[in-house]
Parts: sequence; structure tokens; C-alpha cells
Amino acid sequence: MGFKLIKKILLFFLLLSLPFFTFAKDGDEHEKDQLKVLGLWNDNDWFAKQKSKKNREIMRPLLVLYNDMIDDPSDNKNSDIHQSLFYKKYYHQGEDREFYNLVKEKFPGFTWGKYTHRLFYHWGFEYGDPANQEKLQVQFYKKLPNATETEWNDFIQLIQSEQEKRNQKTVKATDEFFALAGDRTFSRGIAGICYYTHLLGDLVVHSTNSSESAEAVLSSKFIARNLDRYVKDLATHGNQKEFQQYKEYHEKVLMTVYQSNEQYAQAMIDMLAEYVPKLLKRNLATTFKNKQLEFVN
Repeated sequence: MGFKLIKKILLFFLLLSLPFFTFAKDGDEHEKDQLKVLGLWNDNDWFAKQKSKKNREIMRPLLVLYNDMIDDPSDNKNSDIHQSLFYKKYYHQGEDREFYNLVKEKFPGFTWGKYTHRLFYHWGFEYGDPANQEKLQVQFYKKLPNATETEWNDFIQLIQSEQEKRNQKTVKATDEFFALAGDRTFSRGIAGICYYTHLLGDLVVHSTNSSESAEAVLSSKFIARNLDRYVKDLATHGNQKEFQQYKEYHEKVLMTVYQSNEQYAQAMIDMLAEYVPKLLKRNLATTFKNKQLEFVN
């Protein structure tokens, strides 16, 4: 087989795979974003890269749990983590399917549809009503046109209950992982920031018309309104100087006109990576050191 023919074949498969790669960030990319905003990922030089790899290995049980709570868990890629005692304490393999089967049992005929899991799990961290409730309602009545208002309310309550359970387990897992002794302020701050970093990462890879499922991803503006409370959690027990600097920078980000929602989302990830590590170094330096984590940002 000639070299030119091989190149053509490889190019063909690369182009064929592009829609899948642009659909959403994969688990690896989400983990790197989350590590970056925690000050634990930097691949600019060899020494920082080695520390970053070590940080990631230490953080994987928690990060895989975070991202599985938001997305459909992979059955194979993180099988080692899925079998760990820490992971199974908060989530077990197939739990997402069990919940979806419960939805199907109570509401026969309803399916994910074009929005997939995002309608169920991409609402917003510790947020009461789903931010994308309108899209969920459209999908619900499209699948179940004869459903009553009572059935719709029952449907919403079922999903709200699942989302609340996942958020609570995420905070508890963070508390245990970092041995924070029940200090839910710090654990809520870390969990909330990592949750929204995942959603911002999804926005970064979506072009305006890349997929209908992108419609169910929360907007950057919604995320921006909810981020501050979790950054403030990390500043609660210490000097507020870094938080005020963050707020001033955040205001500049909010006032900047970006060419796309993706650029805005990336600017917020960069903003978190700039200021969140400062708060963690001030208030949780010993905690991170006890986990053998090393700040690289």
C-alpha cells in the first residue's frame, strides 16, 4: 500500500471522527481543566508536568466521581476507579442507568431524546429548579403529549431528587477525600467549582450549531452568576483580599465582549485558574500537602 494512499485513509478516518470530538470534552480534558483551576495542572515545563501527572493520579478517584455524576459514566475507561472502595461508597457502576430505568418505569414512553443526559444532570450545582426546565418540558410533552400537569410535576420532582442526591454525595465525597472533618464550606466550594468547570469545558468545545444537544448546556452567563458563591466559600476562613481581586477580575470578564460563548467560557476557566489556587494555598495548603498534592500554578 502506497504512502499517499495510507495518508488519504488516515485523513478520511480523522475527518469522520471530528463530529464526535467536537460534541463535548472527554473525561481526560475535564480532569485537566478541573486540576488547572485547583492549581494542580501545568504542562508548560518538564518539572511542572511531572508534578501534574502525580497530582492527577492522586485526584483521579474524586475527579472521576465528579464527572460521572454529571455525565454518563464510561464502563471501561475508568474501571480501576469504579472498583475502588472510595468510588463505590458514593456511586456504583450502572447507577445512572438504574435511575433512567426508574424514569422509564414511572413515565413509559419518555426517552433521552436529542438532549441526552444534560437535561437531567446539567442543571447547576445546588440549584433548585432546573435551569433548563423549559427545554426539559418541551422534551417531556413531545414524548408524552397526553401527560397531565400533575405528571409533569411528579417528573420534575423525581429528577430534582436525583440531582440533590448527587450534589450531596459530591460534597460528602470531597469532605472525605480531603479529610476536612465535616467543613462543608470548603468541600462545597471545591465541588461546586469543579462542577461548573466541567460545564464550562462543554461550552468551550461547542460551536453555535455543532449539535442540538448543545442547547441543553447551561449558558456561560448562568454559570457566571453562580460561580462566585463557591469561590467565596474558599475564602471564608481567611483573608478576603484574593476574593476581592477575583471579583474585580470577574467583573472585567463579564464586561468584555467576546466573539462567541466558547471564548467567554474559556475566559472563565482561565479566571478560575488564576485566582482559585491563591485561595487554596492560603486556606488549605496543609490539607493539600497531606494528600501529597503539589501546587504548580
